[in-house]
Amino acid sequence: MALVERDKIRRWESLTPKEKVVGATKTTINLGVIALGIGLFGTVFYFLTHELFSPAGSTKVFGEALEKIRTHPQCQEALGTPIKGLGQPGHSRRHRNMRVHLNNVMKTDGTEHRVMKFYVEGPVRYGIAFLDQAKDENDNWKTEVLVVDLPANGLHRPRRIFVEYDEKALSKEGVK
Repeated sequence: MALVERDKIRRWESLTPKEKVVGATKTTINLGVIALGIGLFGTVFYFLTHELFSPAGSTKVFGEALEKIRTHPQCQEALGTPIKGLGQPGHSRRHRNMRVHLNNVMKTDGTEHRVMKFYVEGPVRYGIAFLDQAKDENDNWKTEVLVVDLPANGLHRPRRIFVEYDEKALSKEGVK
């Protein structure tokens, strides 16, 4: 016995009004499910590509900041190499792999900034990285400050390493 019997297929014109309503409803529901699936796939695809490949995505900004820290001689000396970037400190894999958030903020002078905080770790010690970027007049993001704070521990005093900073931007805010 076949799953679909050709003898039972009837032409649309020969169906009763009730059978036509049932058939149209089934077709509409099937098309709706397909459209919903395509819409969900498109939404996930958009956010995934925006997050991973967009120059404004937090993954890209995190990767660029981490690379600057990895290549900075004072960071290499203080943390040791290799240097890893983490979402949160600790031994739990769940905490270490937490997503790093890029927060968009508007300062009181009307400039748009985005800030990020993440943790860096080397074989010698760990540190907390802070990134502050501002939009310039051409709508490009420019790093105003990227620092790594090294907290005190039994062997080391607290220390701040300026990886990258814009002296003009810092003097505007009164930070030196």
